[in-house]
Amino acid sequence: MKTNLWLFAACICSFAAVTGCDDDDSSGFAPNELVSQAFSARYPNARAVKWENKAPYQVADFQYDNKKTEAWFDPDGEWMMTETDLPSVADLPVPVRESFEAGPYASWRIDDIDRLERTGMGVLYVIEVEKGNKEMDLRYAESGELIGAFPDTDNDEGYRPVIVPEEISTFIAEKYPDAVIMEVEPVKAGGYEIDILDGNTPKEVRLDHAYAWIQTEWDIPYAQLPTSVKTAVAALYGAYTPDEDADMIDTPAGIRYSVELEQGNIEKKVLFDEAGNELPS
Repeated sequence: MKTNLWLFAACICSFAAVTGCDDDDSSGFAPNELVSQAFSARYPNARAVKWENKAPYQVADFQYDNKKTEAWFDPDGEWMMTETDLPSVADLPVPVRESFEAGPYASWRIDDIDRLERTGMGVLYVIEVEKGNKEMDLRYAESGELIGAFPDTDNDEGYRPVIVPEEISTFIAEKYPDAVIMEVEPVKAGGYEIDILDGNTPKEVRLDHAYAWIQTEWDIPYAQLPTSVKTAVAALYGAYTPDEDADMIDTPAGIRYSVELEQGNIEKKVLFDEAGNELPS
């Protein structure tokens, strides 16, 4: 359950010792009344509830539907995130399970499975797998699409709530009205990467620090490339074998296509415009 998600400004709050759930813990921390009421309304059948102060959030660890669950609330009682530990692959939605079993990581050992629900974002299923000294986090939409596969660095403290800036929500709603935001991450050089599910297509949107659109990228089968691009690849790189998938890149300057090529131990990536002209990559 690792990722580099961030949260915006936080202030440390003091909380009143009020709770409305049975089996609460005796650690000395209890949620304030707003959080207690919101939690009871959202999880009326919660058992073995224990509370933690993870400023600025109040976090409940509990059993729900016989699963280990963790829910995060802000001090005003607004629900922010729920992370549910799924005991086995059988607990995954059928589309997610089938997608995983048909994918390249099906033979890897499963270390952990989680369902991640966050306010303003789509539900993610995260499958942590390992093989030898390699570990990967596989993130799936509820409908089975693989949103991303990322090396598990094992150097953070797990998921925390994500506050999606209003500028990002507005941009996505206007440009991709059928899309759901799945992930939002800052880029070290400045700006944001937003993973969305646009219908059935996972896409990665890039915005700069001022929320101006840079590009949107997604996978397409090589066979679906424009004829002009495939003709250019054959003419310029006939000795190479193209990968079965290519990247379609939508930019303010127009559509671009990125193609990966292989010849023996040599690999290269080339970029073309819609007319088949090779561009600097």
